[in-house]
Amino acid sequence: GLQVLMRHFATCPKKMAPGGCARCKRMLQLFRLHASVCDRPDRACRVPLCSHFKAKAQTGKADKTWRLLVKKVTRAKVMSSLADRKVVPEVVVMSWTMYNGRVAKLR
Repeated sequence: GLQVLMRHFATCPKKMAPGGCARCKRMLQLFRLHASVCDRPDRACRVPLCSHFKAKAQTGKADKTWRLLVKKVTRAKVMSSLADRKVVPEVVVMSWTMYNGRVAKLR
């Protein structure tokens, strides 16, 4: 899966060509999404182009759709970490119920 995609990205001759490569575009989107939710210092993160996309994101020129996607991914990351606790806070259960439209079955 991801390793094959990384290998392809490293060797693809069409990634810089006009029109480009769909697989490489997808990989760049994954790198960009990772950078927007990554909380590690630049030197500690081993994901390629993370520091590049972090610096680019600080210019603040992301479009509305991208900001919404980042917001949803960040929210899911927080909810997941809260749900992993032995005692799930009531606010998480209520949010989960509201978001999914059904009764939450968290532990």
